[in-house]
Amino acid sequence: MYRTAIVASFAICVGTSVLAADAASDSWQRYDYPDFAYSIEFPAKPVRADKTMTDNGAIKSATMDAQTASEAFSVTTANFTGRNGGAPQDAEHAAREGMEGVFSIGVMHGLRKFDVPSGSGLEGIATTDHETMRARLYYVAPYTWVLFASTTNRQDYQALYRGDAKRFFDSFRPHVK
Repeated sequence: MYRTAIVASFAICVGTSVLAADAASDSWQRYDYPDFAYSIEFPAKPVRADKTMTDNGAIKSATMDAQTASEAFSVTTANFTGRNGGAPQDAEHAAREGMEGVFSIGVMHGLRKFDVPSGSGLEGIATTDHETMRARLYYVAPYTWVLFASTTNRQDYQALYRGDAKRFFDSFRPHVK
């Protein structure tokens, strides 16, 4: 009888945890940004800020931000169509020539390249006094997308490779032909 009560209590706790996880998962929604050729999932409604960078011609840019209690998610997009000298040749040049203030190669560690259909990508980790960030830069001419996930738990940067952060990065879909 005692054993049955323990098993029943455990089942109730597990069931409650699964329901809570499902409720949190249900808050995620896909957002489509046709003007910047992508879609992605966020855990909350993102706030959008538009900007035109004029350092090297007129580069249209937009940032979408959303956050939870302990994590923040962001996408900054740039359209290099109006850039003097044309589009950069790859992700590394896009980072150095147009996105340096957004994706700073100098402060990233564990920087690695990854394949992107019809383009290229860079990924790395950056740590500040207050947070740890994982950043992915996708480049498919004329667009650059920089995805950020950050956590206030500096000791657990691996959290940026699982759970909500993994879902965020995995949900990104560029729409460039």
